[in-house]
Amino acid sequence: MAADAAFQYIVDQLTADDPIVRADAAKLLGEIKRTDAVAALAAYLEKEQCYSKVAGIYALWQIADPGAIAVLQVLIENPNVPDDWYWYGRRAVVASAAIGLAIFGDESGIPFMQDLVEKNHDMIVCWYGPTILRLSRGTNHVKPAEALREIAKSITVDTLFNTVPNSKRMIEPGLLTMTAEVLGLIGTKAAQSKLAEMFTHSSRYVRARAAVSLLEADASPENLERISGLLKSDHTDLVAIKASLALAQSFDDVRQKYTDVIARIATDTADPFDRAVAIESLGVLGAGCHTEIIVKSFEDTDAYVRQCAAEACPADPALQERIETLQQSDSAPRVRLAASKWLATFDQQDEVTR
Repeated sequence: MAADAAFQYIVDQLTADDPIVRADAAKLLGEIKRTDAVAALAAYLEKEQCYSKVAGIYALWQIADPGAIAVLQVLIENPNVPDDWYWYGRRAVVASAAIGLAIFGDESGIPFMQDLVEKNHDMIVCWYGPTILRLSRGTNHVKPAEALREIAKSITVDTLFNTVPNSKRMIEPGLLTMTAEVLGLIGTKAAQSKLAEMFTHSSRYVRARAAVSLLEADASPENLERISGLLKSDHTDLVAIKASLALAQSFDDVRQKYTDVIARIATDTADPFDRAVAIESLGVLGAGCHTEIIVKSFEDTDAYVRQCAAEACPADPALQERIETLQQSDSAPRVRLAASKWLATFDQQDEVTR
């Protein structure tokens, strides 16, 4: 399948019956970064009524075409998504659009975010905290509005832990995992201390994220010892995968050792989610890392494992036929989408984040 045909396949899935497939297609279009996807994403955002439409907003951020500004401005006033009792769908869509506009230098959504910051609301401090902190730092290509930088300054260790009534970020594992990510980006000694305390949390997801965030905060010998101790005491594969990935990325002298740990889990674990995370991690490490394990996972009985394998697959021309087979015949739409992205970006792998 040619790159343009694979790209068009992804665009067409913006109208699939399954909202998760639609959101996946939007996400992948953002990663591909082709400006000719903007019109299709705009149509998707106008019609979509599920919270998952934030994937389309993220895609517009990544494509970074000024044509997205008018689309995002409409969503500030009319997100076309209802709130429910837990997920705050409407507010999440508005906040996402507001952040996107700030990336383009438009501050029209900033008052909405400032109001949530003043309320110390979980959604802005926790859900969107990592995004705000990362984007506020800017890049060579992104110069966010100064007001976004000011909001980022208000997200501190004290803000996180001085919670308001009805806050769930210290008790609900999903939100606490996001809190751990925020702490890693804050990076202070106080933040690192809080992360180390999370190593004893009952949730493996919280412990795994705390390990990654601790080394993101500071890849110091002290934190190397902390993570090594966690690996010795924690017997869950998810923590072993994430901690090993963090160590392999942070310390060249142990990279191979911990890469091999991940490869072993990818091969041996019975839990399909852990297999998927291990395959994903091998893809993050890159450089053809254990390619044979990734390719073998194309035949896994679990669709999510196959999806992660397609996403992790290196840009090797010898693998193109295998990817085309996945794209054409796999029973899972999300696997076909992942394979389509590989084919759509095969000639620009150095430009597209896998």
